[in-house]
Amino acid sequence: MKGEILSGTPPEQSAEHAASLRKAAASGRASDFWHGYLKLALEGIGRPGAWYGPTDIAEAYAQLGNKDKALEWLEKAYGERDGIPLSALNCFPGFKSLHGDPRFADLMRRLNLRE
Repeated sequence: MKGEILSGTPPEQSAEHAASLRKAAASGRASDFWHGYLKLALEGIGRPGAWYGPTDIAEAYAQLGNKDKALEWLEKAYGERDGIPLSALNCFPGFKSLHGDPRFADLMRRLNLRE
């Protein structure tokens, strides 16, 4: 969780986050990991120096199968010009479940990317 530390999260808190995500990943259930990741991202977003952004939250929702929330957060990322994550959106595996959705296709068009 080096990114958290570099953005101002105290090392102890970052270590707790990492331990929480490791525990979720060790459960063998991907959904446990993504629920934990989403919780951390939602708690961290908007905080000064926050490491998580709207694209991270969108990915967690996409991985959990919530297309509506994933697309809602991608639109937020688009509105905030969330940079590099958006420029690679069409080839990022975390969003594969959104391919074929007309809303995702529209976002790709506005970003001048191919789906």
